[in-house]
Amino acid sequence: MTESTPESATPESAAPEAEAPREPIEHTIKEEKRQPGSLLVLSTEVPESVIEERVGKVLDEFRREATIPGFRRGKAPMKIVRTRLGKAARGETVARLVPDLAAQIVEERGIESLAEPRVENLESEAGSPVTFDLILEVKPEIKLPELSEIEVTIQEREINADLVEHQLEHIRQANAVLTTREGAVEEGDAVVADVTVTDHEGNRVAEPSQENLTVRTGEDDPHMPREVIDALVGKAAGQSVEVPVTRPIRVQEAGGEETREEEVTWTWRVEVKEVKSVRLPDLDDEFAKDVGDFDSLDALRERLATDLARREEDRQRDEAVGQALGKLLDAVSFDAPVSLVAQAQFRALSRDMEYLKSVGMSLEDLGEERMGYWDSMRRDAEQRVRAELMLEAVGAQGEIEVTDEDIDEEIARMAAQAGRKPLAIRAQLEARKQLDELRSHIRRRKTADHLLDQVKITRTRAEAEAGKRKAAPKKKAAAKSKPAAKKPAAQKTTAKKAGAKKKKSD
Repeated sequence: MTESTPESATPESAAPEAEAPREPIEHTIKEEKRQPGSLLVLSTEVPESVIEERVGKVLDEFRREATIPGFRRGKAPMKIVRTRLGKAARGETVARLVPDLAAQIVEERGIESLAEPRVENLESEAGSPVTFDLILEVKPEIKLPELSEIEVTIQEREINADLVEHQLEHIRQANAVLTTREGAVEEGDAVVADVTVTDHEGNRVAEPSQENLTVRTGEDDPHMPREVIDALVGKAAGQSVEVPVTRPIRVQEAGGEETREEEVTWTWRVEVKEVKSVRLPDLDDEFAKDVGDFDSLDALRERLATDLARREEDRQRDEAVGQALGKLLDAVSFDAPVSLVAQAQFRALSRDMEYLKSVGMSLEDLGEERMGYWDSMRRDAEQRVRAELMLEAVGAQGEIEVTDEDIDEEIARMAAQAGRKPLAIRAQLEARKQLDELRSHIRRRKTADHLLDQVKITRTRAEAEAGKRKAAPKKKAAAKSKPAAKKPAAQKTTAKKAGAKKKKSD
């Protein structure tokens, strides 16, 4: 008969059958210190007496299960069991004790640990206390400067009649009636075309390439460069144009924050499938009734002015909050917790992957720019996390709370926008487990309001211009800005808006 190994002396059957309430583990925190990366390190010591008491219990388990030469199972004297299995019992004791003690420390101290605790520098010599460093990733301690000393400057844009008329014309254009006709494309016509874009090596570029794209000649369009649109004039259905387009783009240097300007030439091949004449509706009271719940054209203009004013107010608010947070982040140095940055990166990557998939691309298509993409994503994620933590610190200092009345008011507002009953919106949020998300959204908004109440805001006047849309230079997918984080799904506005109708086609 051979002596059992420590592994065979600790089978699963030796474990307690039921979870009993754990007694507090006596310990001492010898040192507490902060480390870079938003880490809290607790140097911990457990008295030898505590270890020995628990080693005795583990040895009892070993004794019942161990097979030792010369003795029936479970009948070996404890002295012999200790001699043969004492080292293994101590190792098992420490392996059980450390995780339990880590959980106890986190609970007793009310620590909000952002990731699984880590244990380093574990020392467990017989006859000596057990010592180890408990490493916790926590939110950083942020000491805010005096908020009243923060100054921001925002521009106020005038909402004038020209802006309202520009918006009205946009709605009118969106409700134009398109009628297919024979003949060549004339200025002002609409064209339905298949678009194929290739790079300098002849490879198809997925994002701008598409089928059945409708563009209007004589005006800019975000989906096609103006020089390509202009080249369509004079072409008929079945004919095509091929236009090289050179644009400067910013390319990020791999591994760094620097960017360089590069010119790229893509070839746009456009095959005309249909030529359509465009008939614009008259701007009258009937038009206002067609596009929304308006009694007259003046009522539509009033709504547009109100909407523009609200959007301008939101823009000013967002700009002021962004400036204020930026100045706070410049004034206070702290690390963004690694786990929160990783979560922000994952969310951004998921959004980008969905976008790339929608245009027939993948990260592999970015080629050498992938390194710059990862670096940019990491920096963006760190900045977002730092801004979120700074806003939380402002809220904590201002003792910002979200009450049940706040929740009710927000749900009522959402219901009014969606044309539904508040109870239905609440039921939807509860079913999707989004009430906590809504509460966080309200807390951030109230905190931002509190921040704006504290900082000094200087407003300058600038008249808004009702300029035309300009086609954006074509860039690769990696250069696109990332989508903003979504609010709870139930907050989506479904109220009827002017200009929501699609183009009509005979």
